[in-house]
This record gives sequence, C-alpha cells and structure tokens, in this order.
Amino acid sequence: MRKILSLIAFMYLCMPLRAQISVYHPFPDSDAVWCDDSGRHICPFLIEPDVLIRTTYQLNGKYDIDSITYNRLSSYRISTYYFNCDTPSRYIDTTTYYFRQDTAQKKVFLYNFSSHSDSLLYDFNLQVGDTLTQSRISWGSTNLTQFPYIVTSIDSVLIGGQFRKRFNYQQLDSSAFCAFEISSMIEGIGCISGLMNGPGCFETFANLQEFIQDNIVLVGSSATVFYYCPDYTFIDEAKNSSEKNAFLTLSPNPTSSTFTITTTAQLQNAQVEIYNVVGVAVQSEFINKKSEMSVEVSALPPGIYFVKVKGDKWSAVQKLVIQ
Repeated sequence: MRKILSLIAFMYLCMPLRAQISVYHPFPDSDAVWCDDSGRHICPFLIEPDVLIRTTYQLNGKYDIDSITYNRLSSYRISTYYFNCDTPSRYIDTTTYYFRQDTAQKKVFLYNFSSHSDSLLYDFNLQVGDTLTQSRISWGSTNLTQFPYIVTSIDSVLIGGQFRKRFNYQQLDSSAFCAFEISSMIEGIGCISGLMNGPGCFETFANLQEFIQDNIVLVGSSATVFYYCPDYTFIDEAKNSSEKNAFLTLSPNPTSSTFTITTTAQLQNAQVEIYNVVGVAVQSEFINKKSEMSVEVSALPPGIYFVKVKGDKWSAVQKLVIQ
C-alpha cells in the first residue's frame, strides 16, 4: 500500500513539470540577442586563443521574401587570427540573416539567397536516437561517415521561471574527435555552443555566452552583461529608448562616389564613422539632418567598408562596398 501511495505522490509531483515542458517555446521574433564565441587554442605560448571568433546576433524587424514574412537577424562578427602563432590579424564581418519558424512542426528555417529556398536551422521535434544530419540541424553531418551526433537524452531546464526542453547529444563512435562529450540545445534558444555553431572540444571551443530576450538575460550572467560588440548593439543604453531597434540603410550600395544614409531613428547630432576591413577608422563626420544624409566617399579606394552611425542611445552598422 505504501508503494502505491508513493507512486501516486511521485506522479502527482511530476504532473506540473510534464505540463510545463509539453508547452512549446518558439524562437523569439522580436527583441532578442545571442552572443557567442568559438575558436581554437593550439599555440602553447599564447594566452589568447590563436583563433577567436566573437559574434553578436540581434533581431532587427521583419522582411518579406516572395510574399513570406521572415525575421531579420543582424550579425556582427569579429574574428582574430594569430598566423604562425605570432602576428594577429583582425577581420570584421556583418551579415544579415532571414529566418522564419513553423511552430506546428517546431522547426526554424533560414532563407538561402543562393538557392532561393529555405534551409533548416533547428528542429525542436527531435527524439532520442535521432541522428543530427543537416536535415535536423544547420551544422549537422552531411553523411553518416563523419561521426554524427546522436540525441542520447531529452530533459528540461529551468530558464526564466519556465521549463524548456533540452536535447542532449554526443558522438558515440570512440574514434570520433569529440567522442562521448555531451552538448545540447534548448527549445526556443538554440545550441549551448552558439546560435549557429556546432559543439567544440579538446583544442576547439564554442559557447553561447548570453541570450537576452525582452531585455532579460536568460542565459549568462545578469550581473556582468557580456557584449562582444557594444558599438553595434548598445542594448544597455537603449533599454528605455524607442530607438533601440533603429534600422539603417545605405543607398546606393555599392557606390563609387556618394551614398545616402537613411534610418528610422533621429540622425540629428549623430556621428558617422567608416571603417576598413581591419577595423581602422578612415572617415568620420557629424550629422545635422533628421533622418537622411548623403556622404561623400570618392576619396576612399575601392573595397569593403563598414559604416557605423551612432546616436545618443543607439548605434547601427552596415557594410558598404566602394567600387
């Protein structure tokens, strides 16, 4: 009789947990930021990794492609490489991604401009035993001979006062590079190795350092906010600003002489800075217009540049090509 009562009590206690994880937590579609890093550490005399890639992703409005609405995901990536374990080189890249989600299928898709079609980013409908090929996750194996990751367990994790499903996976082949090291992804957030990173191990690493939604740090430390690219996001300064999601456009782009800056924020008293690909400022000027301004760049040599516009409580960056 005691065993029966104990079993009933256990089932009763488990009911709220099951009810919580049965509720699907979709990917955010506004006001969210992911900060992650990845790299490699093989140089014995360097304190820093010889390869370090730090990326901030920020949701930045919506965009229609072929009559389908996608979420615009802006990224700012700083890559540092120590060639021959000696001389560092730094590269900056800004790429805008577009994703949509199917909440019924519990899947998230990225738009591929090359193929003009969607590719899978995440599948949150996985089962124990599933193999993580590219039909299941963006960084998955392209074939089964590459030591694919296998979903070994599914549990839950308490985030922001709610339980979310957590899918744990590992390489089960003993000859695999990261054999038996467990990594995971969390429903509605993504991989703990980073939004678009596969797991790292041994000499390589990949980590989701922070995930922030609605100005609440759900992954990472809320005491010391971890932003790789504060000049790009300015989230701390913009928390109470209506311009925190300012949208910046440059046209024409590419250009050979001048381009026009247009933004949804107030340009008056803002500053424009133009950087080359190694992060050196090559031109700077102040803006005295309200929402649009022309900039002369005919004196700059052809190449790829990054235009940063900084207001009192906001900042935005876009890539510019000068022909």
